[in-house]
Amino acid sequence: MSLERLRAHRYLILLLMLVTAIVLGMAYAPHAYLREAVVTILMVMVFFIVFERHSHRLLSLCAGLVVVVALWALRLLPLQQRHVLEVAVHLSGALFLALAVSAILRHLFERRAVNIDDVLGTLCGYLLAAMAWANVYAVIELTAPGAFNVAGPIAPALGQWHERESLFLYFSLTTLTTIGYGDVSPVAAAARSAAALEGVFGQFYIAVVVAQLVGSKLAEANSRDPSDRR
Repeated sequence: MSLERLRAHRYLILLLMLVTAIVLGMAYAPHAYLREAVVTILMVMVFFIVFERHSHRLLSLCAGLVVVVALWALRLLPLQQRHVLEVAVHLSGALFLALAVSAILRHLFERRAVNIDDVLGTLCGYLLAAMAWANVYAVIELTAPGAFNVAGPIAPALGQWHERESLFLYFSLTTLTTIGYGDVSPVAAAARSAAALEGVFGQFYIAVVVAQLVGSKLAEANSRDPSDRR
């Protein structure tokens, strides 16, 4: 497949990688360095696929490097010394993913005509936003332990790095889609505020994206010759 065809289906490729990362993120991966490798590959793909402008790449590159370096360094430190690096990973991850979502939306708003890959790009942005909010929740829990109440057999998940990461990704997706099963609930003020903001963001994202897609299709249809509308 040529580079041009790969470029034309870039968001499809990214979407497949995002789904793979989410599936792996939802389950505990006992294999050493598997999840670190997946996150690294995902960050590299997001950087080269989403960030097209050089002005957007510097900040995203710095945030991405902090995530990757700190993530791999966590394997070398004992549990008692991981707290600062864990906070750095999640803060930088939230920033990197938020920049990626904004770049995808900016690209959509600048398009006069949209295609299938652009639509897939908005779905990628939705999943990236869920990952960004998951990192925000992790930072809140790390800085204020007990900010979330977890019921049932998944309660011990807050105690370990990978299980906590999976738990907040699950909670973020259910909050973003406003499903809210209730097995994970925010109890601290910061956690409740973040969850409420994510719910509002999820609805706003869908409304804005649908409006933009419909507007782009109408503008494309109106720009055609009358003979082409038959």
